[in-house]
Amino acid sequence: MGPQPGLGVECAAWLRERDVAAVAAEMYPPLEGGTGIAFHMLCQRDTGLMFRAMFFLEELAEECAADGRWSCFLSAPPLTVERGFGSSVNPQAFK
Repeated sequence: MGPQPGLGVECAAWLRERDVAAVAAEMYPPLEGGTGIAFHMLCQRDTGLMFRAMFFLEELAEECAADGRWSCFLSAPPLTVERGFGSSVNPQAFK
Protein backbone atom coordinates (compact mmCIF):
# COMPACT_ATOMS: atom_id res chain seq x y z
CA MET A 1 0.00 0.00 0.00
CA GLY A 2 2.81 2.41 0.72
CA PRO A 3 2.54 5.51 2.90
CA GLN A 4 -0.98 6.79 3.47
CA PRO A 5 -2.25 10.05 4.98
CA GLY A 6 -3.64 9.96 8.47
CA LEU A 7 -2.75 9.56 12.10
CA GLY A 8 0.58 7.89 12.83
CA VAL A 9 1.75 5.86 15.78
CA GLU A 10 3.33 8.94 17.37
CA CYS A 11 -0.11 10.50 17.52
CA ALA A 12 -1.44 7.65 19.72
CA ALA A 13 0.78 8.77 22.62
CA TRP A 14 -0.22 12.43 22.08
CA LEU A 15 -3.92 11.50 22.19
CA ARG A 16 -3.46 9.39 25.34
CA GLU A 17 -1.53 12.14 27.15
CA ARG A 18 -4.50 14.46 26.56
CA ASP A 19 -7.14 11.92 27.67
CA VAL A 20 -8.86 11.91 24.27
CA ALA A 21 -11.74 9.41 24.49
CA ALA A 22 -12.28 8.58 20.82
CA VAL A 23 -10.91 9.19 17.33
CA ALA A 24 -12.54 8.82 13.92
CA ALA A 25 -10.12 8.74 11.00
CA GLU A 26 -9.88 7.02 7.65
CA MET A 27 -6.27 5.95 7.12
CA TYR A 28 -3.03 5.68 9.01
CA PRO A 29 0.53 5.16 7.86
CA PRO A 30 2.11 1.79 8.68
CA LEU A 31 5.18 1.49 10.86
CA GLU A 32 8.29 1.47 8.72
CA GLY A 33 8.81 -2.15 7.72
CA GLY A 34 5.89 -3.15 9.91
CA THR A 35 2.17 -3.54 10.04
CA GLY A 36 -0.50 -1.12 8.88
CA ILE A 37 -2.62 -1.76 11.97
CA ALA A 38 -0.14 -0.30 14.46
CA PHE A 39 -2.30 2.75 15.23
CA HIS A 40 -5.32 0.51 15.89
CA MET A 41 -3.29 -1.68 18.23
CA LEU A 42 -1.86 1.26 20.16
CA CYS A 43 -5.21 3.00 20.52
CA GLN A 44 -7.58 0.14 21.21
CA ARG A 45 -5.49 -2.61 22.71
CA ASP A 46 -2.81 -0.68 24.56
CA THR A 47 -4.55 2.51 25.73
CA GLY A 48 -8.28 1.78 25.55
CA LEU A 49 -8.87 4.76 23.27
CA MET A 50 -11.78 4.04 20.96
CA PHE A 51 -10.82 4.22 17.29
CA ARG A 52 -13.30 4.07 14.45
CA ALA A 53 -12.78 4.28 10.72
CA MET A 54 -14.99 4.72 7.70
CA PHE A 55 -17.56 7.15 9.06
CA PHE A 56 -19.63 8.51 6.19
CA LEU A 57 -20.48 12.04 7.28
CA GLU A 58 -21.49 13.61 3.97
CA GLU A 59 -25.22 13.67 4.76
CA LEU A 60 -24.57 15.10 8.22
CA ALA A 61 -22.34 17.81 6.70
CA GLU A 62 -25.04 18.72 4.17
CA GLU A 63 -27.67 18.96 6.92
CA CYS A 64 -25.36 21.10 9.04
CA ALA A 65 -24.70 23.41 6.09
CA ALA A 66 -28.43 23.68 5.40
CA ASP A 67 -29.39 24.77 8.91
CA GLY A 68 -26.12 26.49 9.87
CA ARG A 69 -25.77 24.35 12.98
CA TRP A 70 -22.43 22.55 13.17
CA SER A 71 -22.48 20.89 16.57
CA CYS A 72 -24.03 17.55 17.39
CA PHE A 73 -23.76 14.59 19.73
CA LEU A 74 -22.30 11.58 17.94
CA SER A 75 -22.90 8.20 19.53
CA ALA A 76 -21.19 5.09 18.17
CA PRO A 77 -20.86 2.56 20.98
CA PRO A 78 -19.10 -0.74 20.27
CA LEU A 79 -20.69 -4.11 20.83
CA THR A 80 -19.88 -5.66 24.19
CA VAL A 81 -17.59 -8.55 23.34
CA GLU A 82 -15.60 -10.10 26.17
CA ARG A 83 -11.87 -10.23 25.33
CA GLY A 84 -12.64 -8.61 21.96
CA PHE A 85 -10.58 -5.89 20.35
CA GLY A 86 -12.80 -4.63 17.55
CA SER A 87 -16.47 -4.23 16.91
CA SER A 88 -19.11 -2.99 14.51
CA VAL A 89 -20.97 0.17 15.47
CA ASN A 90 -24.19 1.92 14.48
CA PRO A 91 -23.25 5.60 14.67
CA GLN A 92 -26.02 8.14 15.20
CA ALA A 93 -25.76 11.93 15.28
CA PHE A 94 -28.20 13.95 17.37
CA LYS A 95 -28.59 17.66 16.68
